[in-house]
Amino acid sequence: MAKLHSILTILFILLFASCRSESDDIFVDINGEKYAFSLDVHKTEQLSYWSAEDIIGITAYVSGGKELYLNSINRRYKSVGNGAFVPVAVDDNILCPLAGNYVDFVAYYPYKADAYITYAISLSDQSNQKQLDLLYSSNAKNKTNTSGNIGFIFDRALSKIVINTNTSGVSPENKDLYGMSVTINNISNEGTLRIADGHIEHSAQKSSIKMKTEANGSSSEAIILPGSASGIGFTIKLANGHAYSAFFHPEQQFVSGHIYTYNVTITQTGIGLSPIEIEDWVIVGNNPQEEIADEIIYKTGDFYPNPNNPNTAIGVVFWLKPGTGGREGKIVSVDSEFRSWGDSNNEKLNTSISTGTTNWLIITNIDPTLENFPAFKWCKEKGDGWYLPSRYELHVLNELWTANMEYMNSNIELINGEPFTSYDIYMASSESRSWPIDNAELYYFSNKGWEPILKSEAGRIRAIKEF
Repeated sequence: MAKLHSILTILFILLFASCRSESDDIFVDINGEKYAFSLDVHKTEQLSYWSAEDIIGITAYVSGGKELYLNSINRRYKSVGNGAFVPVAVDDNILCPLAGNYVDFVAYYPYKADAYITYAISLSDQSNQKQLDLLYSSNAKNKTNTSGNIGFIFDRALSKIVINTNTSGVSPENKDLYGMSVTINNISNEGTLRIADGHIEHSAQKSSIKMKTEANGSSSEAIILPGSASGIGFTIKLANGHAYSAFFHPEQQFVSGHIYTYNVTITQTGIGLSPIEIEDWVIVGNNPQEEIADEIIYKTGDFYPNPNNPNTAIGVVFWLKPGTGGREGKIVSVDSEFRSWGDSNNEKLNTSISTGTTNWLIITNIDPTLENFPAFKWCKEKGDGWYLPSRYELHVLNELWTANMEYMNSNIELINGEPFTSYDIYMASSESRSWPIDNAELYYFSNKGWEPILKSEAGRIRAIKEF
């Protein structure tokens, strides 16, 4: 009996050793290899879309079905700015399978922690377009443990509507468009995307979407769910209280990854729509303006972002950054305003005479709301990136306008802006260095000189923005 017990003990030990060895081999095989993810090498034009720390969600399935691979569901990978994505944490790593097994991957952006089976879409707030811009990839299929890097090709899952607006006989120089709003009516502003295959479902309840509108009313845009335009309309409400409504063509289909542009003219009797323009919504920037800008070589005086489309212009180019081949520079607003620099104070803020962005940081650190700095606040209200130029930037603006005045002024006039003159006087974001501390500086186009102005007095200002 003792002999039998010894034999059983030996068999048990051998069996245990055999299982442990096999288990260890599997453990080493799986954990020794981890997948790497990046943009597909043929889609390098998508690089400019991604910022460092943008997080995508990746789910892995056993190829040919919807069975999860090793529970690799909604794993977080972040962009590092060069097209590659790396795991946010160790637990986010997706491990390679054993030889002979195949894996399919899907990925999406922007990441949501609860997007396991479906991704909840809400489009009611259009203020942050990139966070609404849902991307989806399902090209990475039948990958093995020898596939190496996995390249994603992302497509836009949603559609975009752009409405360009102008007036005809309603208000001189389109002034009544300032402060207007545009609302899309009878539309689903919520839905879901199915992670496994990218299918989108609309919520049953119809609602509305307030479009993101430029301050001067020239252009409005909204990201929407793809689908039929039947029954969907829009309303333009001017600041003077007048409202105009129209319907999109009922047979129009809004397809994912496309932009639908409508040019609307407001007349005394109603509104007119020009034929619709449809184009691919290419993933090369955070919004259509940036997408256009990435592909264009600018010259001084051009409309920005599209030199060939004044209806979308948010400014004109006045300076081009050396070494960028006309792809980077600064634009200036086509309108001006009179505002005070800020409350007179008893301390020097050490502003720069050369760099307006430095002055912007100084002022916003003191007063993030800019309630006490009206000139700076006016620039901020134009949107992200606009700021009050320094004395030197005003000098550069004067020099380059003088050299290109005919082209620049004609473009500004074409979009009902305020052309420059040699008699213009503008207030800078720079404090006066040679006068009391409660003075800012005025720059004179006529003699390229400067004089002080009390910070509490209103001066003429223009805003500028880098691109």
